Amino acid sequence: MSASASNETEAIDRLIQLLSKTGVSINEATKQEIALMVSLSNQGNITKAKPIFQKLFGAAEDGVKQIAWGFLTAVITKHMGL
Repeated sequence: MSASASNETEAIDRLIQLLSKTGVSINEATKQEIALMVSLSNQGNITKAKPIFQKLFGAAEDGVKQIAWGFLTAVITKHMGL
């Protein structure tokens, strides 16, 4: 799975898929947290997005964390126009 997404919806979907593959049960609250994390990242607010990331992906193996963080980095980079 590559760590890029063309828009917020795609990033949210890929992060949900990734988290699901780690064995986490995805419910509506988890989906909302992922959507908030991506939205905050899209606004460039990594300070508020990072604690949500740590809560959701903290127990995941390092490779999964790196891919998930790559998605957020891509969203932030796009926000910055880079």
